[in-house]
Amino acid sequence: MNAHAARWFVVWVVGWSLVGNAAWAQSTLRVNPYAAPAGLNNEQLIRYLELMQRKPKTIRSRPGFVAAVVDACQRILNNQPSSQQEKTAALVLFDVLHDRAQGGDDKAQEQLVAWAQKLRRSPNPQVAQRARLHLLEHQLLLAQQGKLPDPELARLLQHLKNYCQETELTGRHLRLASLIVGVLNTLEDRQEAEELYETFGKLFARSKDKKLARYARRHILRQSKAPLAHLLGKTLELEGTTVAGEPFDWKKYRGKVVLVDFWATWCGPCVAELPNLLKAYQKYHSRGFEVVGISLDHDRQALEKFLQEHKIPWVTLFDDQGIHPMARKYGIRAIPAPILVDRQGKVIHTAARGQTLWKLLAKQFPEP
Repeated sequence: MNAHAARWFVVWVVGWSLVGNAAWAQSTLRVNPYAAPAGLNNEQLIRYLELMQRKPKTIRSRPGFVAAVVDACQRILNNQPSSQQEKTAALVLFDVLHDRAQGGDDKAQEQLVAWAQKLRRSPNPQVAQRARLHLLEHQLLLAQQGKLPDPELARLLQHLKNYCQETELTGRHLRLASLIVGVLNTLEDRQEAEELYETFGKLFARSKDKKLARYARRHILRQSKAPLAHLLGKTLELEGTTVAGEPFDWKKYRGKVVLVDFWATWCGPCVAELPNLLKAYQKYHSRGFEVVGISLDHDRQALEKFLQEHKIPWVTLFDDQGIHPMARKYGIRAIPAPILVDRQGKVIHTAARGQTLWKLLAKQFPEP
């Protein structure tokens, strides 16, 4: 080969090498950078999970991280794990999916329930106990949606009392507490509801977890003799300051149908209800439907970030001195607490969420 031909051969090889590398780089960018390599055995996947759990929070919050961890856990559980391997993978899987489900991720909730069903009879007591917790939460979600007949709901509440008496309640049970009181808010028998508020309030208040115990004292036991039913038909008066620091003018809302939504970013059912509320707002806002959020959060910056990320279009009231004064005034002991107010400012419903909200709005805004 002469010198000229040799030079062209080198150029051709280098050119194809660059093209190949570019194509490889493009395909690599489409692969989850946190995913465990294919072909790892269970022992290697366990070491991978241990490594991922030690990653800083900034890494664990990146896109793809959770999906990678979930995939690794599922690979272990589907590959005849030892007892210890099942325990490690199952508990990590439950933690990750539970955290996502609390944030309103429906797919994560579905996966959580599916794996809880599979592992509810695990010989490992910790795995079986966690599976039981997540199945109880699922039943409460069904109850909030009106999908449990009264006899089944009564059995569920009795089962929950037994569960809370037998179980060491921790911060992991905060979602359970919120779901329980959300269901109690819908009970028509207010005397029964009051007794259950008292029972569950005392059970959760005994927790060594400060956040759960504080939730029980502030939102379940406090003002336990002031059920929301006493608000029906009465005029609601609101005052306070928006999260942006501006004074709130309740008079502007007279003549509108208003949902006054007591909520918090840490409340899983509250966040899960947001897509439904946004959809209702988009449909009925132009016809006179408004929403006023009253946040029970304590961290202003976290609340502002949440509102921005979720593009919440309505006003949100906030008070950083603890429980919001309006929640104290009206005896709000559990959230979500969405109160629907008519055009005259009178309360017409104290649990306006899910399909119930749509039925109420259809009556307020009948189709032509």
